[in-house]
Amino acid sequence: MKKRFFDAIIEFTSELAQSGVFNFILSNGEWMIARCSTNLHYVTRKAPFGTALRDDDVVIDFREYTQEQDKVTIITTQPLTKNEQWTKMKNGGYVFFKEGEVLYEIEGTLPECKPHV
Repeated sequence: MKKRFFDAIIEFTSELAQSGVFNFILSNGEWMIARCSTNLHYVTRKAPFGTALRDDDVVIDFREYTQEQDKVTIITTQPLTKNEQWTKMKNGGYVFFKEGEVLYEIEGTLPECKPHV
């Protein structure tokens, strides 16, 4: 069932993307799908959590929002920090996450999901 659902999302969103730039993130609270049209980057963090996303006026302390067993994946158009490794998604690609972990990645317009290694 999930594979058919993911395939339907890929088919529909690939069609939408033909009209122009179309980055998106979709979640049902259990899993999350991100599609990169031009620029999407992600980083996954796990305990011990600290402060992050620093710039001139913003500091987020993940300890206020997480528990010891949590994993947090942040997806942005550009990396927000310089002291950690962000993964750039492939243009036209999809990444499927569950509980903060990458389940599958489709690089570009490949027709099948492949396990993330």
